[in-house]
Amino acid sequence: MSKNATKNLDKVCQKREGASLAVVLMCLANLMLNAYIFSLIPIIYMQWGAETTIFSVLAFSMGLFVIGPFNSWFVETFPRKTVCLKSIFLLAFPSLLFLYIVDSFWMILFLGIQGLCFATAQNALCNTLINDLQVSRNRTRGDNLLNKFGHLGLPFGWLLGFYLPMLSKQFCAIPLFSFAVSASPVIIAFLAVVFIRVPLKAPIHAKVFSSDRFLRLSAWPLFLLTVLAAAIEGLFVGYSLSWNPEIIAANALYLGGGFLISLLLQKVVFADADTRAEFVSGVVFLLGALLLFLHPLDIVHSASFLLFGIGTGLLSARLLIYFLKLSGHCQRGTSQNTHFLGWRLGFAIGIIAGISINNNSIIYISLFLLAILFAIYLI
Repeated sequence: MSKNATKNLDKVCQKREGASLAVVLMCLANLMLNAYIFSLIPIIYMQWGAETTIFSVLAFSMGLFVIGPFNSWFVETFPRKTVCLKSIFLLAFPSLLFLYIVDSFWMILFLGIQGLCFATAQNALCNTLINDLQVSRNRTRGDNLLNKFGHLGLPFGWLLGFYLPMLSKQFCAIPLFSFAVSASPVIIAFLAVVFIRVPLKAPIHAKVFSSDRFLRLSAWPLFLLTVLAAAIEGLFVGYSLSWNPEIIAANALYLGGGFLISLLLQKVVFADADTRAEFVSGVVFLLGALLLFLHPLDIVHSASFLLFGIGTGLLSARLLIYFLKLSGHCQRGTSQNTHFLGWRLGFAIGIIAGISINNNSIIYISLFLLAILFAIYLI
């Protein structure tokens, strides 16, 4: 082999190793960011009650959409890694202020600010950097993997919000202890992004206000499916907030196990299967989870959370791939963000409804939503 060929091979190997390391770091950062956000829900619920939790989730969700029209301007005008790092830093900053809050109004306001920061960080990390650092044939796989780690943030964040304060046996110090612990994932996410090597890119003149990297209105049927699927997840989670913290912590582990199993099923079972098989299987797993949830035994509820993790993992991944397949030239980031916003909106609607209703009728509402979801998919 000639020297030039050897050098070219070495360069290719280095690029692949760099891209693989970057994907690992981005997955870690996305896991930590989502864990931080999800950990705030049980902490606010325990400290401030159901009403403040509902308005906090609402304010956070509004922040996700308010900043959306500026997404393209941020990542096209400024260095994308810098945008991501500054957003993560600003996301963590309100955690210091949470320790001194005595009025729920300020809690709700700071959650709205965190919604702005989280949406910007997600746009830079999951819609931009992951695509910039991956070759075209690997982008869908990288996007799907990043999405999976974002979902794992739900059970991991709930363990932070519930389990660690329970271990400390200092329930009187829950605000101080829990918020200090829940801020540590943001620090890890910040450090993970710092170590990602991003090539310099010349700034591009972009409109300050646009729908690029924000919402793809033509994909509204997929957006509706995403909202419905996430609403079922939110209903499940919101209903379980009033349970014993020990039971919630255990069920969070089952939920996380379900997400991991869904990733394994994608690799082994659905790798070469029909695209509809993965979606239908996700619906079947959710149906099984909801039916098991009607049983009064706690051990059956744990199995329900396992099936629930598998079902939502499969549905979210397949819906994301549908969004990506419908993307035109330079529309990938917009499709990814539309999926992200649809899932977050549905989750917020579900968790607000779950906290407000808080009885077994949640199961029947979820079954009704699942039936609508499947009917729209067949149409």
